[in-house]
Amino acid sequence: MLASKGVLVVDDDPDVCMIIQDVLESEGCQVRVVHNGVEALQVLEGYKPDLILLDLMMPVMDGWEVLDQLKSQPRWCGIPVVVVSANLRSRRPVAPAVAALPKPFDITELTQVVERYAA
Repeated sequence: MLASKGVLVVDDDPDVCMIIQDVLESEGCQVRVVHNGVEALQVLEGYKPDLILLDLMMPVMDGWEVLDQLKSQPRWCGIPVVVVSANLRSRRPVAPAVAALPKPFDITELTQVVERYAA
């Protein structure tokens, strides 16, 4: 059940963000959206989501750098991360992410992944 789960969406594509936000909010999630890694780390200073949906290819600070920051900080390393990117060669997780979801993604698969990992 997704009701009241907090999800941070980190993606530079406003259309992708809007789709994810609309879908997850319709399922009861509380969604925050940022458009690059720097914004994500700023938000995480005062907010601990249940899950982070992270694009890899972004300006300012890309998803790879965000993953490095998340795994190096004890306060953040326990937050599950699902990589959502068109730049995936496989469906295997990108360390330290718990899962990978290729773009374009299926809405049902998105909600299933969020339900599974937003503990």
